[in-house]
Amino acid sequence: MLVGYIASRTPPPSTVSMAASALRQSDVEGRRARALDGLRGLAAVSVVLLHYLQVFNATAFPEYAAFSAVFTRLSATPLSFPWAGSSAVPLFFVLSGFVLQRMLDSSAMSYRSYVARRVLRLWIPYMVVVALASVGIEFVGSHLVAGQSDWLNGMLGTRISQHLLFQHVLLIGSFDTQRINPVVWSLVLELRLSLLFPLILWAVSRYRVPVVLLGSLAIAVVGGYLQHRLHASSVSLYQTLVVQLHFVIGALLAAHEPHVQRFYARLPRPLRWGLTLGSVVLYTNTAHLPTTYSTVAGATWLIVVALCSPLASRLLCSPPIQWLGRVSYSLYLSHLALLLFLINALYPRLGFLQVVLLAVPLALFCATLLCAWVEQPAITISRIVGRRLQQGPPAAVPSGNL
Repeated sequence: MLVGYIASRTPPPSTVSMAASALRQSDVEGRRARALDGLRGLAAVSVVLLHYLQVFNATAFPEYAAFSAVFTRLSATPLSFPWAGSSAVPLFFVLSGFVLQRMLDSSAMSYRSYVARRVLRLWIPYMVVVALASVGIEFVGSHLVAGQSDWLNGMLGTRISQHLLFQHVLLIGSFDTQRINPVVWSLVLELRLSLLFPLILWAVSRYRVPVVLLGSLAIAVVGGYLQHRLHASSVSLYQTLVVQLHFVIGALLAAHEPHVQRFYARLPRPLRWGLTLGSVVLYTNTAHLPTTYSTVAGATWLIVVALCSPLASRLLCSPPIQWLGRVSYSLYLSHLALLLFLINALYPRLGFLQVVLLAVPLALFCATLLCAWVEQPAITISRIVGRRLQQGPPAAVPSGNL
């Protein structure tokens, strides 16, 4: 009787097999998501390295002349990959397109719920950093440094005004993003494209890949031409037209991930390695091609490797890199504002080398605190508000997914 009872309670083999398959698929998808988090963490570190190393580049200080020469020479080679921070931002944009497509395509989320989630998740940590940076500028001042590079002095000498703060609070307009926290420019474009992303989702779900890709590329070319011709700012509407290509590519990767997986699996191993090395060349722009397209091409293949390669997945899912992935947004937001504060507060009592050596551990420490005390609560708040705004099925969105 006991055997009969157990048999009656045991699901049929097909059911057990399907459940096990679903669990395995869930594990695989979770590992891929963690791999992308790890890739984002490494990209954030490359931004920090670039900004902190640039303190010693192109200055009038003779003690940094040798470093500047080596740094400039290596920056023109694939060896610059660890500090290829300029290429990391396009990678972030492609990853955003990937993540947003996954999030929206798998849920019946209304547009207002989506906007609330996205805006609060990005804006709250950003605004906390802007507020702290503004207080720091008011407290210690901001002054130019004789002999320093145009890059660094271009971010110093800031005077806080109500108008400047108001522009930073709004975030999505065109304004001087160098004054308080110079990484703000990428957040402006990120938020604009996030608000417009349902249109991208609609196009990706409605049209074939070549049509979407060629249409997006045409828009990016026009935007890039106008951006260059009119000498527009880094947060101009023309630049937004360029950056939409990154989000489209990310969305296409997410929508067609099974095809990407099969394509990668069929490639011979030498060809995989060749394409990966080629993507590093494109990502670091060693080939000196138009950066908008070469960088995004390299970034796209790096994401494919993170999704498909077991070796890359094991590396990116290791605990230290996963930690970097968790704090990556906080690290990206705060590291440059922290560096500028330390320079204003400590130079010339401390030299630039001492300031940078102090800034590195402080940046990681502050990012950890910001992530725990601000970013994670912001995510919780965004989810709560999003759920409250979600009422019934989505409406007035062509794709039927929002």
